[in-house]
Amino acid sequence: MLKSKSVTGGAKMAAKKPSKITYATIMVCVFTLAFFGVCTPQFTQVDLTGIVAEVNGEEISYHEFVRAYKRMSDSMRSRYGEDYDPASLQIASQTVDQLVKERIMSQQAQALGIRASDEEVVKYLARLAAFTDEKGQFSPEYMNSYLRANNYTEATFQEELRRSLSVSRLRDLLLYSTFASESRIEDEYLITENKLNVSYLKIPTSGKNSLVSSEEISRYVNDATQEEKLKSWYDSHTSDYQTEEEVKARHILISFEGARSASTAAAKRSKQEARSLAEKVLSMVTAEDADFNQIAKQNTDEPQGKDSGGDLGYFTREAMVKPFADVAFSLNKGQISDIVETDFGFHIIKKEDIKPAKNISYEDAKQDIAKKMLQKEKGPKEAQKQADAILAQLKSGQDTSETVKQYGLAWKNTGDFTLTARYISGLGSDASIRTAALSLHEGNTVYPDALESSGHLYILRLKSHTLADTSKLDEKRKEQIRSTLQFSTGYAFYSQFESYYADYYEKKKLIYKSPKYLALDAQHSPN
Repeated sequence: MLKSKSVTGGAKMAAKKPSKITYATIMVCVFTLAFFGVCTPQFTQVDLTGIVAEVNGEEISYHEFVRAYKRMSDSMRSRYGEDYDPASLQIASQTVDQLVKERIMSQQAQALGIRASDEEVVKYLARLAAFTDEKGQFSPEYMNSYLRANNYTEATFQEELRRSLSVSRLRDLLLYSTFASESRIEDEYLITENKLNVSYLKIPTSGKNSLVSSEEISRYVNDATQEEKLKSWYDSHTSDYQTEEEVKARHILISFEGARSASTAAAKRSKQEARSLAEKVLSMVTAEDADFNQIAKQNTDEPQGKDSGGDLGYFTREAMVKPFADVAFSLNKGQISDIVETDFGFHIIKKEDIKPAKNISYEDAKQDIAKKMLQKEKGPKEAQKQADAILAQLKSGQDTSETVKQYGLAWKNTGDFTLTARYISGLGSDASIRTAALSLHEGNTVYPDALESSGHLYILRLKSHTLADTSKLDEKRKEQIRSTLQFSTGYAFYSQFESYYADYYEKKKLIYKSPKYLALDAQHSPN
């Protein structure tokens, strides 16, 4: 373990002279600071004790799991938006697997004599933006605040960082140990510079817009053979019909000495001083034309709030400490609270929105469920009917604009993409759609069939095909391609290396994963 003095002192020195160490990939766990205990939901319904996993004698702790779960959850929520579902995405299981894989690679790096030194750890800390002040200098205060907020000790944080840096060095070693020949570079140029632009129609099969008459709904509800389906739908979609009241709010935290999770700066403030400051800030946010968002960024002691303007998003009563929740739920929309005291300090809360609780019984929900089920049944048939009509016009050379407009659709373009694209804008990464798009050429501009993917039918037609200009393959471009090939080939090599040792550890029974954590997705979501 590095002593605090050596970390902060060494970091200050390193901040003056940039480190020469560069890595293609740094897997270091430094992410957005969170307002723990107030705006971050906790594991409350499942008793999570003991280790998460063990890898060849090394234990993975609960706190490591929580941090990794939050990172993966935030990433998936950003990626999937409204479709985010931690249970179906198996976030907990994926998190455990990721932590185990990272620990395996850390052990392999160490076995090969690759281990980040104390000096490298200090230099890396000095370069982290999260730990630098307004002058660009390393701030022990910022680092200590981060450690407290994320349940790190200095030793556990440094060891986690050391492992990440060591694995990065191993990855770099494998990534840059490959060679690309001149002919391979030329072939790659032709592949990457030949570009397609495809027009497409995206026809939903969900049936949300399908017309369903009241007579059809009534017949469905009164059909005894459909009762089990209706009840099953209700039971699997309870969140559509039964929800707790939720509030969306912002807040400003003014902390003080002795308050929970108080930052180093806030901990120097007496309670009376904090109260006086909170009163001053309250007068600022209640002034005419005051911008609560900007005032929060400038005055809150919550690290995350400095970026988000104190935005807490939507939350239930149980997600917050009681004094905070009681006030937040009693405010009117748009209203700003008086000063509220909790264990974390003094808060000023602005209520921005409310989602009323819902408690719709099965009997009251039947009509709505029947409509949705009928729409779902009709959707694929209607989508296929629309696709067939449009394809028939395309194949016969007719103008499709009126038909497309009639169905409420619109042609869109992917924009240029290369023959090696794994993801095509508008079309996604579905292999069958990607293959169909790549098969289009001047003599075959319309794909003959509608393709199904993720609840939609896709119709494809070629908009343009741009051939590679070989005169532009100069030495600079060759070097760029050589670097890309080196990385992609090396990454594949690294992935094989990683898979080999994961299988080896499994066969040798060197891995233990706690069933309690693996089953978490089905039992409880920590978000």
